[in-house]
Amino acid sequence: MKKNKFAAIFLLLAMLVSLLCTTSASALTEPEVSAPNIVLADTATGEVLFTRDETARVYPASLTKIMTVLLAVEAIERGETTLTTPVMASGNITKDLEIDGSTAGITAGEILTLEGLLQCALVASANEACNVIAEHISGSMEAFVNLMNTRAAELGCTDTHFANTHGLPNENHYTTAWDLYLISRQAISHEIIREICAMKEVTVPATEGSDARTLRNTNALLGDNQFYTGYYYEGASGLKTGHTSAAGYCLAATVERDGIELLSIVMGAKATERGDGWLDVGSFEDTVKLYDWAFANYSYREILRTTEVVADLPIEMGTTDVVSVRPQNSVQALIPNDLSISVFDRSITYYHEQNGEPLVAPLSAGDVLGEIVISRDGKIYGRTALVSTKSITLSRMEYIKSEIRGFFRNTAVRIIIIVLVLLVLGYAALVVRYHILRRAHVRSVQAARRERDRRAAEMAAQATAEEEQRRAFVDDKPAIVPDDPFWPDAPEEESASAGEGASTAPAERDYFEEFFKN
Repeated sequence: MKKNKFAAIFLLLAMLVSLLCTTSASALTEPEVSAPNIVLADTATGEVLFTRDETARVYPASLTKIMTVLLAVEAIERGETTLTTPVMASGNITKDLEIDGSTAGITAGEILTLEGLLQCALVASANEACNVIAEHISGSMEAFVNLMNTRAAELGCTDTHFANTHGLPNENHYTTAWDLYLISRQAISHEIIREICAMKEVTVPATEGSDARTLRNTNALLGDNQFYTGYYYEGASGLKTGHTSAAGYCLAATVERDGIELLSIVMGAKATERGDGWLDVGSFEDTVKLYDWAFANYSYREILRTTEVVADLPIEMGTTDVVSVRPQNSVQALIPNDLSISVFDRSITYYHEQNGEPLVAPLSAGDVLGEIVISRDGKIYGRTALVSTKSITLSRMEYIKSEIRGFFRNTAVRIIIIVLVLLVLGYAALVVRYHILRRAHVRSVQAARRERDRRAAEMAAQATAEEEQRRAFVDDKPAIVPDDPFWPDAPEEESASAGEGASTAPAERDYFEEFFKN
C-alpha cells in the first residue's frame, strides 16, 4: 500500500516537472539538413534561428558578388555615380577569369549602364561584369578589392578576406557563413539590390557590341530556370547563388511569408544526379527544409503588450496616491511557438528614481516615466518607454502641504526658526528667573518686616514696663522735686527716640521690583 502511495506521488511530481519544462522552454528539434555551414536568421530583428559551424572558414564562390554589388550601390547612394551612368568595359575585363566561368558575354570596349552591369552580376552571376563594376567604382580592381576588405571589417566580419571581385577560387579568398550573413543582411537593406535579385529574368538593352541580353536568374527558389528545376518556394525573393568545385553549392536566400522574412546562408552543399538530366542541389534542398522548419515552428508573438499595467507608482501632490504605467509600444519577437513568454527577463528603470526625486503631480496620460527592456539569456529582444495610463491632476491641499514642507526644509528658514526658538527659550528662562528671584526677594522683605515689627514690639513692651516701674516708684515716695532732678532721662529719651525711629524711619526700597515695574 505504501509503495503504491509513493509511486503515485512520484508520478504526480514527474508530471508537474514535465509540464513546467514544456511551458518554460522550447523543445524544438533541429531541421534535417546536410550542408556543413549554415546560418538561418530573421532579417527584421536579427534573431538567429539555426546555425551550424557558422564560423568555419569557407570559399564564398559567387556569393562574393553580394559584396561587389553592395559597394556599387553604396557609391550610388553617396552620389558618386548613378544607375544610368554609362560604363565602358576595359581590356582588363577578363582578368583572373576562367574560360568556363559564368558570364553575360560582355566584351572589352562595350558600354553598359551601371544598372545593366548590376543586373548581369546578380541575376546571371556574370564574372566579367564584376570586374567592370570594380574599375568604375575604384579606378582599379586592386583598389576595389581593398575596399571590399575594408567594408567587410566595418560590418563586423572577423574571418573574411577577398582577393577578387567575383569569387573564383583563390587561397587568399575566404570567408565564413556568419560573415556572409552580415554582408547579406546589409545588402538587402538597400532597395536597389532587393529589386534586382528578385528578378526571375531581365533584359539588358542592346549595345554596340551586343544585341539585347535576356538573363535568367540562377536562383531556383524564384522558379525553374535553365540550370535547376523543382525548387520554387512561395515568397522567395533573392539573393545569390554560388558554385565552384572548391566551395561546393552555396546559396544566400531570402523569403517572406506571413510577415516573417528570413535570410539563410548555406555553404558547401553537394549535388547529385536525378537520372533525368537534372541535379538534386543540396543548397536549394537545405534552404527549403530550413524555411519549412522555421515557418512551422516559429511565429511573431507579443512578449510585451501595450495594454499591460507594468506597475503602480506612488505619486505625491495628486488627486490619487498612485499612477499606473504601461509600455508605450509592444515588443514582438520571432520565437518558438512552444516557448512561454514567462521565460523573458524584464529590466525596468524609472527616471525619477534615477534622479533621486519623488514622482509628483500633475501628470498627463502618456507622459514618459521610464523604460523597460525585454531580454533572455543576455540577448535583448526589445525595449520601449513606460508611460502613465491616465492624467493625474494637482491636489491644492497636497500642494499647500508640500509648499509648507518645502518652506520648512529650507536651510535659511530652519536657521531662523532655531534662532527664534532659542530667543523664546532665553526669554522664558529670564522670566522664570525673574519670578524665582522676585519670590525670594518678597520673602526676604516680608521676613525683614516681621523682624522689624518684632523688634519694635519688644522695644515698645520694654518702654511700657520701664514707664510702669518709674510710675510705681514715684507713687511710693513723697513728691520732692529737686532743682536738679536725679532721675535719668536717658531711657525716656531712648524710648522716645526709639518710638520716633519706629514711626519716622524711612522704609527700605525694593530696587529689583522697581526695575521690572519700570
